[in-house]
Amino acid sequence: MKLNFRLFIFIFLLISKNIFTKSVQEDTLLKTSVNEVVITGQINEKKSLNTVQKTIVIGKPILETNIFQNLSQVIETQSGFSVSHDNVLGDGLKIQGFGGQNVKILIDGSPVIGRLNGNIDLSQISLENISKIEIIEGPSSVIYGSDALAGTINLISNNKYKKLLNFSNRNFYESVGRYNNDLNLVINNKISKLNISFSRKYFDGWSENEKFTIFPKSNLADTSRNKKWKPKESYSFKIQESINKENIKIKLYFTGFNEKITNRGFPIRPYFENAFDDYYYTYRRDLGYNFNYNLNSFNINNLTSYNRYKRIKNTYYKDLTSLEQTMSADLSANDTTKFSQFISKFIFSNSKKRKYDYLFGIDIDRESSYGKRIKNSSQNQLNLSLFNTFEFSFKKLLIRPGVRLVYNNKYKAPIITSTHFLYKEKNLRYRFSLSQGFRSPSIKEQFFEFNDINHDIIGNPNLNSENSINVQCGFSYNNQFLNNYYFLSFDFFHNRINNKIDLLPSLDVLGQYTYYNIDSVRNLGMNSKFEFSNSKFNSNLNISYIGLNTYEFSNEYNYQFTLSNIFTYKHNTGLNINLFYKYFGNKKQLYYDSNNILSENIISDYSIMDLSLNKNFMNEQIEFSVGLKNLMNNISLISINNNSVHSDNSSTMNIGYGRTFFAGINFKL
Repeated sequence: MKLNFRLFIFIFLLISKNIFTKSVQEDTLLKTSVNEVVITGQINEKKSLNTVQKTIVIGKPILETNIFQNLSQVIETQSGFSVSHDNVLGDGLKIQGFGGQNVKILIDGSPVIGRLNGNIDLSQISLENISKIEIIEGPSSVIYGSDALAGTINLISNNKYKKLLNFSNRNFYESVGRYNNDLNLVINNKISKLNISFSRKYFDGWSENEKFTIFPKSNLADTSRNKKWKPKESYSFKIQESINKENIKIKLYFTGFNEKITNRGFPIRPYFENAFDDYYYTYRRDLGYNFNYNLNSFNINNLTSYNRYKRIKNTYYKDLTSLEQTMSADLSANDTTKFSQFISKFIFSNSKKRKYDYLFGIDIDRESSYGKRIKNSSQNQLNLSLFNTFEFSFKKLLIRPGVRLVYNNKYKAPIITSTHFLYKEKNLRYRFSLSQGFRSPSIKEQFFEFNDINHDIIGNPNLNSENSINVQCGFSYNNQFLNNYYFLSFDFFHNRINNKIDLLPSLDVLGQYTYYNIDSVRNLGMNSKFEFSNSKFNSNLNISYIGLNTYEFSNEYNYQFTLSNIFTYKHNTGLNINLFYKYFGNKKQLYYDSNNILSENIISDYSIMDLSLNKNFMNEQIEFSVGLKNLMNNISLISINNNSVHSDNSSTMNIGYGRTFFAGINFKL
């Protein structure tokens, strides 16, 4: 991978040379990510540069490159964030080495539900009508409760429209067989705003050595019907009404999401006339409102939502000669699982910034699960929480302590505390945080029952909640010289999760798996960022070096180095050039082989690179973009999956589907 790294350095120097020889303009500070206004986890809105807890903002300069079509793709640009790809379960995320149930995903402050194997599928979350993404690294459980242990991601919808009638249409094509279409209509007046959006995303699947086609084609009933990357088709919609009158703001919304994944089976020997096909259906329905009332210096906010999630798996026995199919008689091959969550959060805070700011909150969270693999067919879990946080300002020092008290009807919940410090000295910022996080045992981990020829998994109702201690410290420096803006930061962290919940072989029944609280899992690492921008050019360089120590192998930390950069260049002709590069260093995996001997496997380093060009026409009403993805042509790496009930010891880690071409055209009226 030395060649890839040299190529990255060469491109960086080449673009930098062109930039520094051109004139620049003023007012570049407003175009930088650290000067974006942040609301996630804040008492009052603040610029990212001045938040007491480190907050990453992914704004329009990155989201409008048209390289990224969903949350998974844009999150992967961040160094220290790793995304795993499963062709059926979807895309999972790790922050600071921890992921799955330990990452909270929000859309406008409302949580996304429906985890599979502990993960929210990031590929299902569209970026349509998203103005920015705010990310808190480390625990934010005082404000957001369970699951906000490794990090919190909040997608902020675009809510700024000036015209009475606003219409946009986004169309995207990728040569791997991906076709995306989005429609958005906003009717705006002085008091209210009606937003209606619809999206369709289609992917016809992909396997190695597949021939290029512009339009989808029917699949032949032969061995080529089985795809490495499974075909997907999804539809989503959103209806939202926003009312803004004097001191009252009300937002009501209803959203829906439908997805179908098709897993066509390999024809059965010896005559290849039949096959088993699996179909996975996902349905989401979210209904909620956000009420905000401001009276003098006092603010009341209530966010209430009711979210439903359903996933269906059906298996069919298909005759490949007549194309007739019948549902499999094996009960374990068909399953329906339902989740629902009711949340109501009341927040009372001061609305005017001063030396002493406060926030008090009440959080009601009830989650229910239904299905034949859930004990007694249905279970529920209730969390009632009280939380508060304060910000004290002493000249250059800002201190923010916080505490959360939790009652849970299934287990004894811990008391969660946090303390954050921010010291400002001209262009320097020093941060130090000591905070706790926690995660409730999920209903699946407590009450799951699944037994067939391949699985024997039983939940454990005696689980304790996970809890963590996180220490972070760092500094940042920002300056502006000759209309060029510079930002540099270094951050260090150490995280320890106690009572970590994991699926392990049962101590009581041979061949059975169940969930246990194990001792602890630890990680430590460093993140660094360098941002340079002016009126023509923006560069975000991110570097991370993170080590993870797992309980079951050794006391040593296994480290991985990652580096990422996003270049954007605005030419005088209005043409934008966008380049994304990320390098993943070697990664060591420990596992037990078939003889129960501890062995080691090294996953080799690799790089990914995307390039796009986009240009606006007709006073920015039409935007056209073209580009290349995965220029390094990565597909998969050999990986080891230790002790897993879901896979064998030797497998491949999917990276991508090779080098592809994409084009997009957007209309905005």
